[in-house]
Amino acid sequence: MKKFKLLLMFIFIASVTSSCKKEIDYKPEITNFLQRWAVSIRDRNYQDYSNMVKYVKSEAQFNEKYEYYYLQQPVILNLKKFHDEGNVQRFRINVSFYGMDRVKKAKSSDINGILVIEKKDNIYKIDEQIFIDNTYN
Repeated sequence: MKKFKLLLMFIFIASVTSSCKKEIDYKPEITNFLQRWAVSIRDRNYQDYSNMVKYVKSEAQFNEKYEYYYLQQPVILNLKKFHDEGNVQRFRINVSFYGMDRVKKAKSSDINGILVIEKKDNIYKIDEQIFIDNTYN
């Protein structure tokens, strides 16, 4: 009987420890993605930009929106996965950027905003439609 109890206890402990998976840290991956997104805006590279955005603007809208500034050095302040459906995951991110003025070539202010990033089949897309920022948008 004691051996049976020990066996059950061992099975229980083994199942609990194996079911406690470590949460994946998406911060480095998403930070890298945000840096590439910011570089596409800085360089006004519409092709790269359009590959990273979920709801693509026209090239004229892109040029108008980012005519006077660009984003630099993203820092993720908070990251939360709010949707996970197999191959589609969505993250809500509080992020801070430097806002760089194109004319002055200087930092004009910090931009703190909220973004939604979608990862589908290992491809990230940014939903900048809801980028909340009072300074530039």
